[in-house]
Amino acid sequence: MVLKKRLAVRISAVRKIEANLALVIAGLLLLLLAPCWRFVVAPSLKVVPTDFDLFYKYPGTLTRYANPPGDPVIGPSPVEIPIVMERFLLSKPHLSTPGTSVVDIETTILESSGGETLYEYEELISIDRKTGELTKVDSNNGANGYLVVFPFNTPEKSIPVWFEPTGNSFKATFTESTVKSELPVFGFKLELSTIPVETPAGYPDEYTGAQLKETLSMPELGVENEELFQVSYKANASINFFIEPVMGTIVDVTDGEFDLLLNVEKPETSFRATKLISEMNFSKEQGSVIKAIAYARDELAKKSLQYTYIPLGFLVLGTIILLIGLFAGITVKNNSDDD
Repeated sequence: MVLKKRLAVRISAVRKIEANLALVIAGLLLLLLAPCWRFVVAPSLKVVPTDFDLFYKYPGTLTRYANPPGDPVIGPSPVEIPIVMERFLLSKPHLSTPGTSVVDIETTILESSGGETLYEYEELISIDRKTGELTKVDSNNGANGYLVVFPFNTPEKSIPVWFEPTGNSFKATFTESTVKSELPVFGFKLELSTIPVETPAGYPDEYTGAQLKETLSMPELGVENEELFQVSYKANASINFFIEPVMGTIVDVTDGEFDLLLNVEKPETSFRATKLISEMNFSKEQGSVIKAIAYARDELAKKSLQYTYIPLGFLVLGTIILLIGLFAGITVKNNSDDD
């Protein structure tokens, strides 16, 4: 009862001083803003960014077993070529929206020694900023899965990952929870077998019998030289991803393998043949891993700022202002009947 009376007297005194009243109101508003920011504003700001500017390298080896028709014949011994895959991710802010982040991805495979370009392609992707999931790849509006980032608060379960050569997504299996450079990460493995892929650049959709004999290194193959064969291409693939799970940042890629196979079928003659054309293996170089980990820490720092430090700042500042408004320059006399 005494405390209630004293509080009423102090509030009455504060009301008489405009400056103190303004401070009390401001303090209370800041105290109310703290939980509002934490539970309403911060979640709305936790979105995929629209300022990607990332460049990573993946050294590896390309082993060729057969060249496209018209190129020099490989022969019985495969050719190994040291390579580096360069990947540049650049946001397109003028195409992005509050709900979609648009990113241009340029991938180039170069010979390590001379720097000759062996393969390059570019694609424009759209990402749902709330979920991190793809919504579009070039003109493919049915794109799904994850590519540039994994989902926020990545779960320890299979995640659909977009596999560019197929124009589709496949489940990457959760493998482990580990640490890289003191950063907790989740490991995922994508493993595919004989998946149909688009016709690779430089390779035809149709072979003659003579070209097949040369490509398959089977001069005795029982087909006519002028006979035409429709071909398709398939791939085996395996790749390990390591993800910072809170923000879904991909920090490392290891043991990447991609096998390209030529598949020939002629149902009317029951003719079937498969030829391994090339193998490529790669992993993210250490310098690129360090950059990716630094980027992941920056994303975590942004999240901590919105979810922890800004609400805490409002809470502390609101408390200080409220106390100043209640006590600065105010003297309250105790009445005898308060005892």
